[in-house]
Amino acid sequence: MDQVLFETNTEEMILPQVSNLAAEHNADSIEGFRCTIGVSEAEDQEALVKVVYNKHENYHLSNNVEESDIVWFGRPFQPSDVDLIPKIKGFFNRICGTEIFRDKDTQCWILNQCKEFFPEAFSFHPGSYCLMKDYEQLQKEVTMTAPNKLWIAKPSDGGDGDGIFLFKTMEELHNFGLADDMVVQQYIGNPLLLKKKKWDSRIYVMVHGINPMRGYISTDCGLGRFCTEDYDTSDTANIFSHLTNYSINRKSDKYVNNEDENSTECASEAVPTKMSMAQVWRMIKEEYPHADIEALKQKVRDISADVLRSCRSAIEVKCAEMLDMNMPAEVNDKFFHVLGLDIMFDDNFDAWLFETNRFPSMDIGLSRETAEGVTERHRSIIDEKIKGTLVHESAKILVGKQESEIFTKFYDSSEAGSSDAEFVYEKVFKVYRKLSGPALKTSLTVADFYKLMTMLPSEVDASKVDLEAIIQRLQINETGIDLIAVFNGLKYLAEALQMNFISFVETLSE
Repeated sequence: MDQVLFETNTEEMILPQVSNLAAEHNADSIEGFRCTIGVSEAEDQEALVKVVYNKHENYHLSNNVEESDIVWFGRPFQPSDVDLIPKIKGFFNRICGTEIFRDKDTQCWILNQCKEFFPEAFSFHPGSYCLMKDYEQLQKEVTMTAPNKLWIAKPSDGGDGDGIFLFKTMEELHNFGLADDMVVQQYIGNPLLLKKKKWDSRIYVMVHGINPMRGYISTDCGLGRFCTEDYDTSDTANIFSHLTNYSINRKSDKYVNNEDENSTECASEAVPTKMSMAQVWRMIKEEYPHADIEALKQKVRDISADVLRSCRSAIEVKCAEMLDMNMPAEVNDKFFHVLGLDIMFDDNFDAWLFETNRFPSMDIGLSRETAEGVTERHRSIIDEKIKGTLVHESAKILVGKQESEIFTKFYDSSEAGSSDAEFVYEKVFKVYRKLSGPALKTSLTVADFYKLMTMLPSEVDASKVDLEAIIQRLQINETGIDLIAVFNGLKYLAEALQMNFISFVETLSE
């Protein structure tokens, strides 16, 4: 048998290359399944995989991706990886269409569209504007509320908290630097404080498949991320008081590493900057005894389900750039992906979603820069615990075909959705598919869009519809008409025909 050499934090070990695919379960292993994880593409996430290997006896590591139960990618899915799909007998942790979450303005557009028609169901989405498309609307709103309302601006393609700032007036926005690839959101000024500090939750969702798509979630196996300084509305420039991003707060001299994943007994100045969500729920109950923790958890599950419902079809369209979306079920089921949802609560116990992270950090260490400018690497027990559990429980569900004690299935696109959803974006997607033809296209031409007129019911009088004006209103660029533009085009067409949008789309999608 081939021998593969790996390094660990403590010693070098020789690991046998083992092939144990999903069907080849070993009843003698600890949890009833064996799993080989391919690490040749893991890059800087190999340390995370090794933590799982070191903790559980039923794992093996291999550089042979073709014989692995799970191939763990530490990088984005690339066009060249398509050739790997028929060779990989197991699963791999990338869904290429999730790049719709890369740019904050794309999800902002989708959620704004859903909120327009289902304001109650999508109330978790704060007032959000995409610059420069929504500049006039933003200017009107800010001018009307200034200087009493705070707004937060983020680069659309930013990460690690870079480029984020708060403002109250349009003058301040311009002074900070106005860009046409920016998302501006209502700042939630009444956060639910714990130990006087603002915090948010990083909720992990394991997505399995594209169409159908299933979602698994744990409201306890997530991270609570805390500001390193007490919340202070009088100083909006203090990022350590207002921004919960770990990449920002780790630079604070008040950063507290979490050495005990179970403890919540700490003074305000010693609040760990990261905690497990299980810890956070206990803290909420201690500080707010009247809080209904199960109701808060349900809000997290509901938000996560609506995010997948609203974005699944856009993911499939984006996938079509690389994949044949008429793939058989056994190929569809090879794909899985871990998303990170950033959710916070206000002091009314209302939940707010700020963004969905395509590649949530899987780093299990703590990097701190000393006063001398030297970067030191420390162990992060809480990251090892949460992220290692995430990998293990995903393998348990996918490879072991077992129910997880931590993660539960909360979403399945093959099952009937909520009364809101059934779902509006899925119905728009059906219209998109009709316009696209047998092969799903990643964008439509103007000529494709004109096909809408042939799809109208015979009793509809379309003689007064100026479709050319609608197309100009969509401001279509050289890439053609994407799913978001088709949604808006259908809305404008329904307005021109004086028809209810939902009924109109249902008619066209049948």
